Amino acid sequence: MIKAMTNGVLAYNNGHLYYETVGSGAGDPIVFVHGFTLDRRMWQPQVGHFSKNHQVVTYDARGFGKSSLPGESYSHTTDLHALFNHVGIQQAHVVGLSMGGRIATNFTLAYPNLVKSLTLMDAALDGYPKKWIGTCTPKSKVSKRQKKIGSTTPSSLLLESGLR
Repeated sequence: MIKAMTNGVLAYNNGHLYYETVGSGAGDPIVFVHGFTLDRRMWQPQVGHFSKNHQVVTYDARGFGKSSLPGESYSHTTDLHALFNHVGIQQAHVVGLSMGGRIATNFTLAYPNLVKSLTLMDAALDGYPKKWIGTCTPKSKVSKRQKKIGSTTPSSLLLESGLR
């Protein structure tokens, strides 16, 4: 059962971020950052579970869900930092999926003292030239089809290797 939820809108940098907080347990806060084409609702099962013992924060990144569309230059990293300050989080476990993993990683690099732990799933990462993509995988594991379409994601490599 999910404990009382608070929702709000943070006006920041010529836009607004919609967020929800649930729970107030003794455990450290957990902030979930959604993936591309998704919004905060993707985390509902995790919110239900973790809000029993933790304050859980979900939000819609700028341009997604109930948050405003970008109108000017912005940074997901500084948006998340502003949300931490607004909600009063001094340190949290940060969890990100896909684009949310990129945001969480960049946030952790910019504000390491605010992150107790970082959990990433299928995270997109900044800062790597295209020539490095897939170089950590032995060529025998990359199928001709993957080479043709440029797909060397971990999930496609697992499927190619026969792991399900």
